[in-house]
Amino acid sequence: MNTQAVLDYLQQLQAKIVEAIELVDGKHFLQDSWQRPEGGGGNSCLLEEGLVFERAGVGFSHVLGHKLPPSASAAHPEAAGRPWEAMGVSLVFHPRNPYIPTVHMNVRFFVAKAQASHEEDIWWFGGGMDLTVLAGLMQRRLNGELDLEDLAKVAHLSKFHFIRRFRQLTGNTPIQYFIHLKMQHACRLLDSSEDPIKRIAAAVGYEDPYYFSRIFKRVIGVSPQHYRESRLA
Repeated sequence: MNTQAVLDYLQQLQAKIVEAIELVDGKHFLQDSWQRPEGGGGNSCLLEEGLVFERAGVGFSHVLGHKLPPSASAAHPEAAGRPWEAMGVSLVFHPRNPYIPTVHMNVRFFVAKAQASHEEDIWWFGGGMDLTVLAGLMQRRLNGELDLEDLAKVAHLSKFHFIRRFRQLTGNTPIQYFIHLKMQHACRLLDSSEDPIKRIAAAVGYEDPYYFSRIFKRVIGVSPQHYRESRLA
């Protein structure tokens, strides 16, 4: 495996992202290069209080080790004990506009080096990305109902594939997740106000306070009244 080619590509990727964001924002990144005593190093780029971005960070790292421990090679036990290299690019963007989603992304490469002529390098790529726009949409609809069709469109998926993918990522269906958000908001209202249960139920989209109380107890473990009394005790 040509690790130098991967390293060159990832460093160029970081530079391209930084250049593109500077063109959009108009402000320049501060850059900080660092070294790792055990081997390797990286470059951290940070932009704060920009015109478009409240905060943006783009990092590149390349670290090396002499012997991969078994605990770090569960998916590839044959790589244990080999010299290794890991490199990647990660970014976090927090736009000023609340309707533009925050973005977290990383792409990484890992290689466990061959130690004998009959061996080959063991390598793989990984990474992921998430946008907070879906959680934002849910938060803005806590006093109403959830439209799965709208959320699926935002995610550019069919309703069926959206529900399945959401459950894979969170462990809950969108409806279950939404109900938990509602109950968390209800807890905040119970903590911060003396509003009657009926009004709090309406604030999180429930016309029937008794039904709201049953849902609240199922999620939180106690009734809204007992929750409030326990917080005041």
